[in-house]
Amino acid sequence: RRFLGISALDPVPDYSTISRFRSNLKSMNLYRKCFNELKRQLTKKGFELKTGKIIDARLVKAARTPGKDDDASFTKKGKKTVYGYKDHIAVDPKSEFVTEFVCTPANVHDSQVLEELLEGEEKAIFADKAYDSQEIRQRCRQEERFCGVLYRGCRGRSLSKKQKKLNKIFSRIRSKVEKVFGIFSLHLNRTKARYVGLFANEIHLFLTCFTYNVLNLSWHLRRQESF
Repeated sequence: RRFLGISALDPVPDYSTISRFRSNLKSMNLYRKCFNELKRQLTKKGFELKTGKIIDARLVKAARTPGKDDDASFTKKGKKTVYGYKDHIAVDPKSEFVTEFVCTPANVHDSQVLEELLEGEEKAIFADKAYDSQEIRQRCRQEERFCGVLYRGCRGRSLSKKQKKLNKIFSRIRSKVEKVFGIFSLHLNRTKARYVGLFANEIHLFLTCFTYNVLNLSWHLRRQESF
């Protein structure tokens, strides 16, 4: 009500109005345009969003049980089996704005959507061990991009002291994305998938990222005013 300037006596949009708006974002393919426009306005306000990226993903449980949502899938998380989707996001390491997002079935490996989360002009990427591969490191060297992907040990070959030291440094930067996911869960109700179908859940992820960025902008502006 405060955001729209609606008083307690004014009529408010009913659920179907909000539902139609969400459907239009999907059917008219407007949600990516809306997100890009928000990024353009953030850049205009002085926030550089292409210097680097923190890449990460997390699982969200499906809204329906198996058999009632054909787009969701099974995957293992530790010893637990999860049926649902996976939220993939890219976060600017300095301003902590979400710059890209993709929603996939839960069984899609994190590294498979890496290219969709990059815009091509990043000078550095940071990610956890799930993204560690010679292909990614080689591509970073070819494109003169700093690779802050955590090193992963393997059977018969432990990490060197240098790799362990670099992992600690990269982890401090990469951990910023955990804060973003925490806000998704605690404040924006993105604890599990709320809708049936991949596209509908990507729309929900878009709205979550969009709202988070607006909140983050307000926090930045408050800090600037306090100085």
